[in-house]
Amino acid sequence: SWSCLLFAFVLPAQEPDDADDLAGLLRSAQQKLQRGEWSSASNQFEELLDALTEEPATSANAELGAAAQLGLWTIAGRRGQYEEVVAGIAAAEPTLRRVLSPRSTSIS
Repeated sequence: SWSCLLFAFVLPAQEPDDADDLAGLLRSAQQKLQRGEWSSASNQFEELLDALTEEPATSANAELGAAAQLGLWTIAGRRGQYEEVVAGIAAAEPTLRRVLSPRSTSIS
């Protein structure tokens, strides 16, 4: 199931302030996705990805970005856009694929 991918992702420890806001945005988007509010969740995942373009490139931010992208792929999968999901994962940067690898995630 696509939702298993999204909610198995563990957030890293981060610096306070902006990082808390970004992590909070991710949690909010994930909650909206879980409630079936796909449009709102999608908007928040996109907002997070946009905000991350203005942040320093840290491993914590990379993991937040990976979780947001995974959320967008989850929504696309639920909408039946499987080819888009497969193409997105195949085209993902190696760092994103590394962050999403089973060794870097924890299944609850």
